[in-house]
Amino acid sequence: MDVTVGTGDTVDVFARLMDGNTYDNYGSERAPVSFPVTEELRAMLVASGANTINVLMNQLAGERGKRGTLYRTLDDGSVHWCYARLIGISARRAITHRTHLPLTIEFARETKWYGVSYSISGALDTSPTTVNLPNYGTAPVTNCIITLNPGSGSALTGITISASTISSFTYTGTVAQNTDLDIDCGAYTVENNSSDDYANFSLDSTHTIADWLRIQPDGTDVRIDFTGGGDATSSATFNYYESWE
Repeated sequence: MDVTVGTGDTVDVFARLMDGNTYDNYGSERAPVSFPVTEELRAMLVASGANTINVLMNQLAGERGKRGTLYRTLDDGSVHWCYARLIGISARRAITHRTHLPLTIEFARETKWYGVSYSISGALDTSPTTVNLPNYGTAPVTNCIITLNPGSGSALTGITISASTISSFTYTGTVAQNTDLDIDCGAYTVENNSSDDYANFSLDSTHTIADWLRIQPDGTDVRIDFTGGGDATSSATFNYYESWE
């Protein structure tokens, strides 16, 4: 089986103006991929006889329309995954196809390809603390989950997380000793000790993007400021997958 590489199409970036001109909605910013992306895979059914080929083909046909996790393995051995829906399977059966049958399988890919899983931690022993988050993929990571834990130290308060000149948000609540503050940048949720606490979260005036946080290709430095708490047992952990277009 072979796999597709490369990128999907770019979203329609232009707004048509009444005077006949166009306006680029993304300006100097990189425009995102337009989902779904069509992924065509060519494969070969191989069996001991024509009857077995028919059975295998019918089994595959029964998967049409289902949604799940799609994997690809590149020539360097790395494995990527995404969410996709099986759109269709096509084949041209010839008299010679008794023990093999070439197939074309079409998927509608709904997400980026995800690669290596990262869990990057930094000690919150001083304010500010900066944590470098690697991303060796080709697409920015936008669904990182951030977990702040005061450990056995004093409660964390006055927390601001920022990256580059485009992202900055503040949490004004209190993270008690040995509890977690979870900020899910993909689901846009904030939980303190597993309870919703979005009311204490806000984007700052310097925040300029739709996403809460972007880990750019080649990596991003994230800064954590806090006004209360913090020691060698306190930590900030960033969980995410490397992203590919």
